[in-house]
Amino acid sequence: MAKPLPRSLENLPLVTVVWHDASIRVDHEASLDDPESVKNFGGFVLCRDHGRLVHKNRKHVVLAVSESPEDNGIRHAITIPSGWVREIWYYGPPTSIEATKEKKNGSHKPS
Repeated sequence: MAKPLPRSLENLPLVTVVWHDASIRVDHEASLDDPESVKNFGGFVLCRDHGRLVHKNRKHVVLAVSESPEDNGIRHAITIPSGWVREIWYYGPPTSIEATKEKKNGSHKPS
């Protein structure tokens, strides 16, 4: 049975997702005659995106990075492949300064 959809913004946790994204580096060059330059060619970018966690499953994590309390709406989706996610930080109510981290292995620990 599918999970019921959230009915209000308060039902969507406020999170930060730390993840690796692909990178295009137009200034990056390597020579096939220089193994060290080839070894260091390319890479990833570590990103942090903040928003409301709309849903998370084995395939992907979806955030809404904008919300509209007036019409109980969410906007601007970011869909991140689950394999690229390193951590998810869950934040408490706005008056709370505590956050919870979810590591890649799924464990939770206070920050």
